Amino acid sequence: MSASPLTSISPLLALYYYITSILHYYLHPTSTLAEHPHPNLPLHTRTYLYQSTLPLKLWSEPHYRKGTYQQDLLDNLRNVAIPGTGVPLHLFCYFKFTAFLFLLVIQPTVVFIATLNLFFFKGFNLEMACHEYVRVLLGEELDWCSKWRVNCNVAAMHSVRTMKVGGYDMENKWEFLEKGAALGVPVSPILTLPGLCIKHKNEEGGMGIHFYKNAMDGGDWIIQKVISNSSFVQDLLPDDAPLSTFRILTQSRAATKVGPSGWIKSAVPTDIEALSCVFRAGRKGALTDHDSILFNIDPDTSIILGGTTNANWYKLGLKEALPGGCDWRSGDEEHVVGEHPDKRGKKVRGSEEERSDDS
Repeated sequence: MSASPLTSISPLLALYYYITSILHYYLHPTSTLAEHPHPNLPLHTRTYLYQSTLPLKLWSEPHYRKGTYQQDLLDNLRNVAIPGTGVPLHLFCYFKFTAFLFLLVIQPTVVFIATLNLFFFKGFNLEMACHEYVRVLLGEELDWCSKWRVNCNVAAMHSVRTMKVGGYDMENKWEFLEKGAALGVPVSPILTLPGLCIKHKNEEGGMGIHFYKNAMDGGDWIIQKVISNSSFVQDLLPDDAPLSTFRILTQSRAATKVGPSGWIKSAVPTDIEALSCVFRAGRKGALTDHDSILFNIDPDTSIILGGTTNANWYKLGLKEALPGGCDWRSGDEEHVVGEHPDKRGKKVRGSEEERSDDS
């Protein structure tokens, strides 16, 4: 286990730091990161604890996708559950106080139960389990959902602070397509017909009929032609896998500044860098690659690395609370795979040369 700046902190002290931090920012919502009640903690720990309470601070603030951040939580957490519970997280977001209680009580309780799982079922000794509890509770070791929520919280705060500058309207798929077409930037092709009428082939009496009005004609639907995987990608997947995509995160080092009319580009040439890349290998029978094995890709070498999954966070229903193990972190060793589980024997992990040999 790698050295950690939190090594000297006991689980009880970590719980004290966590609870008092959440309480501080709940009772003093205007407090900043610089006013953290425990300045002795590492900066990344103070930052993590501060951002954890941002949903409470931004609760009624406008959100770039929804009317308020609360509404965005209700919509985007309805299909997410803490692994092994089956309880959708949006249930805690109907009231600000229940969201606060989730942060204050339920989250540290879940971390404790997950730590017991490591101790009893994953071979961790007591010292390792205690250290892991501290690292997870104080944000040094984050599961997929926590990382996703950090991203959502920071983006929401940034959008509020930069609302006059704009730019977050590009999160709207239709706004993005329109802007891309206007600038001559290649975007996903769309059908220009005003709408679609879809009928079931063997139902009558007005049943089995659906109408979709195109967004370009004032409707809510972006109508596109179905596209399929390339032969190279499909060769790595089961026959009935969905369209599977490569997602690349980039950054531009172009120096910019904010002026009265918005962003102003400087004379510094743009330098675009790929920070990360993931191959979302869709699962058998899935509609989209949101249900997938996520293979990391080295952006410098294009080598496909180990794959993992976050499917354990999307298991809803009381049946998921039955005994069967709590895969609480998708980064656990048994989740790191080199081949697609729905197409055994087909290697995905490896260099381009190795993949070419397999084809």
